[in-house]
Amino acid sequence: MLIDQTPDSSRREEARRLANLAKYIIIHDSNGRQEKVYHYSEIYPLFKYRTIWDKDSRHATVLSNLVDLEDFWK
Repeated sequence: MLIDQTPDSSRREEARRLANLAKYIIIHDSNGRQEKVYHYSEIYPLFKYRTIWDKDSRHATVLSNLVDLEDFWK
């Protein structure tokens, strides 16, 4: 599930809602500079697994409670 909608605050709520339902949740704009807008750090504790795509200036983060993401990018 890709979460990239507006309003910005709805992204956190959608991730919360799907935390134990979706195999993968991908949130866009998850780099530190965007934290003041999206406040993703508030939802990270809800997930067992997290990995970051940082090959772009506007990072994407994959979250899951169902799948270990240790080798996700390999």
